[in-house]
Amino acid sequence: MNFNTFLLFILLYYIYTLKDDLLNKEDKKSAPNSSSKLTSILLPDYLSKYCKIFLAKPLYTVEPSVSSLVEFSFKGTILEFDDDWVLIEHDCKKKKDTLIIKRSLILNIIQIID
Repeated sequence: MNFNTFLLFILLYYIYTLKDDLLNKEDKKSAPNSSSKLTSILLPDYLSKYCKIFLAKPLYTVEPSVSSLVEFSFKGTILEFDDDWVLIEHDCKKKKDTLIIKRSLILNIIQIID
């Protein structure tokens, strides 16, 4: 009888945690992403303009020409964008490199006027 009770508790705990995981996933899906709304409003205004782009987290690259770490902000020109990705020409030392960044990582964009 004790073993059956133990199995029952394990089964109930598993169902409880599974239910919480499913509810959390639904909440994340239904919650709108504020940064994606912000970039959808901002990106058309800054196309082909020199800007400072702020990111939600730092990016790591594997190219030796680009520094191995793109900090939380960098300067560049937005060349193209679509629903998910943004193509940016990044000023890196004496070269210009292109970066493809996921749109949801962009927090804010500020135009730099020279």
